[in-house]
Amino acid sequence: MKKSLPFLFLFIFLNTFIFAQCIPPTGGTLNAPNTGCSDRVATISVSGVSNATSYTWSIIGANSTKVTDTEYNIVYGSGNVTITVTPANGTNGACTGSPLTKTINVSGAPTKPIVTQTGTTLNSSTSLSYQWYLGNNMISGATAATYSPTQNGTYYVESRNANGCSTFSDAFTYFTTAIREDAKFKSFSFYPNPVQTTLNTVFTEKYDLEFFDTSGRKVLESKNLIGEIQTDMSAFNKGIYMMKVTSGGKIATRKMIIK
Repeated sequence: MKKSLPFLFLFIFLNTFIFAQCIPPTGGTLNAPNTGCSDRVATISVSGVSNATSYTWSIIGANSTKVTDTEYNIVYGSGNVTITVTPANGTNGACTGSPLTKTINVSGAPTKPIVTQTGTTLNSSTSLSYQWYLGNNMISGATAATYSPTQNGTYYVESRNANGCSTFSDAFTYFTTAIREDAKFKSFSFYPNPVQTTLNTVFTEKYDLEFFDTSGRKVLESKNLIGEIQTDMSAFNKGIYMMKVTSGGKIATRKMIIK
């Protein structure tokens, strides 16, 4: 028994020394927004912790994906999100610091707005606020319930509620109407529509044709036409296109579909 005592004292001493060297992490900031919107993505992280070698995360109320030990991407659900991060120092022992905690208040998105067209004006269903887009580009100053486009293309309206959450409308393809076109174009015709391979256009006067996709990009043009003309459309993607007819300085437009 006497021989084992020195070893026991040595074991207790070493244990005490080792655990005494474990320095708990201190400080730090949990970087996360105060509010969020349902179904939106956010990045959260922890920084400024001293003496931490690892982190234990608890994320309740959101789907999460780990980026690094100190960063996560989250997708908000329908309720609030509670995040707790506990830093630890595992170099000389399992020492933990004070948990960092934050609750994100999550709000639902507003009802998706619906876009309609009246003449040459686009209209949005009722919302607290509005922002119109042409494709992916925000239209400066277009913040009313209605918008009169200056060019053909694909338009969206963004709706926001009091909590700052937003929802986009479905894409709306705008083409100028033929309300004020010259009477001469009453004799212009084209078929079939939808078209699969060949488009036939018929006009008794000399005319030019231009075709545009929904982004407003010109994809084809034919000049100095007269009578019945066949145009090969087989190389184009399926979708909606605008056909611009020019004759004697007058312009008409027609919507066509390639399927």
